Amino acid sequence: MAFSAASGKLAQAIVAIAREALTQKQKIILSHLREVSGKTNVTRLVPTLASRLDCSKSSVWNQLRVLKRTSLVSYGSTSERGVPATLTEAGWLVSKNI
Repeated sequence: MAFSAASGKLAQAIVAIAREALTQKQKIILSHLREVSGKTNVTRLVPTLASRLDCSKSSVWNQLRVLKRTSLVSYGSTSERGVPATLTEAGWLVSKNI
């Protein structure tokens, strides 16, 4: 049986898990990405987020890696430089409901 992120109960479960599991910094990052998604690459985004979160750039990178591993955000890698940082479908769902 296939599920889409838009299906009711699955969407509710994803949002409930995110509310419990995401840190405040991760929630702020998702919110910020919702505002600027696709407009800048992750390397340029990190200093802005570090300032907004009042934390180090390495801390922002760590949070972004977690969000990427959990399929909430997408951005380039060392072999794919310049790819804009964006929210995934699940990232959009979570960012609108946390």
